[in-house]
Amino acid sequence: MKKQFSSFADGEDIGESRLTQAGDLVEYDLNLRLIELRNDVKNLGSAPYQFWLENTGRGSGRVEDLRVKVEAARWMFRIAKHLNGATRELVISTLQRSLDDLESIVASEMHAKEAARAA
Repeated sequence: MKKQFSSFADGEDIGESRLTQAGDLVEYDLNLRLIELRNDVKNLGSAPYQFWLENTGRGSGRVEDLRVKVEAARWMFRIAKHLNGATRELVISTLQRSLDDLESIVASEMHAKEAARAA
């Protein structure tokens, strides 16, 4: 049963409008996070960092792995946009946790990059 709060002059339900706005904000936030992650991972793959990785034996596989994970998250987001109800909420929630993990990994890699430059 749909709960009616009150309506706008044109008859639109305020409760439904707020849900739509909240969903739009979540999508906007996820999209921004994905763009930032993509740019950060791209910056990790810059030449000085690649050289440092190769000299420490870590290889560039770590950066490539991050690129693949960010791209998978982007596809997950694209799919979530087309889902409805509880399934959509589950995918969005999973995506948010994945982005949290990726952001923390990228931050630690960025910190390692800065430490290498300082050394």
